[in-house]
Amino acid sequence: MTPNIIFDCDTASIAQLSDHLRSCDEDFAPALSHRVSISAYAEKLFRHAARFEAWESGILVGLVAAYLNDPQGKSAFISSVSVLEARRGLGIAGKLLDQCVQQARDSTSGF
Repeated sequence: MTPNIIFDCDTASIAQLSDHLRSCDEDFAPALSHRVSISAYAEKLFRHAARFEAWESGILVGLVAAYLNDPQGKSAFISSVSVLEARRGLGIAGKLLDQCVQQARDSTSGF
């Protein structure tokens, strides 16, 4: 793992989320922009999703966005997983997914 990567939760602004998703747009199949308005999707994630973020030098390089809002059904929904191409292969997505699963398990909501 690159030592310059900082992991955090729910710190990215809507603009930072939009920028990251636009940078990864063509990596989705089909492209994310062919399915949703990226700016509207970023706002939805900002307002409603738990976001697990990887940062390098102030740039959002990795993102896992999940909805952890069904404690009665004990289910969660991962909406998005993305890592900038230049940072792939470093285990960033795996670490973000681990954090997401751990938060779901640790939450007082019963996951």
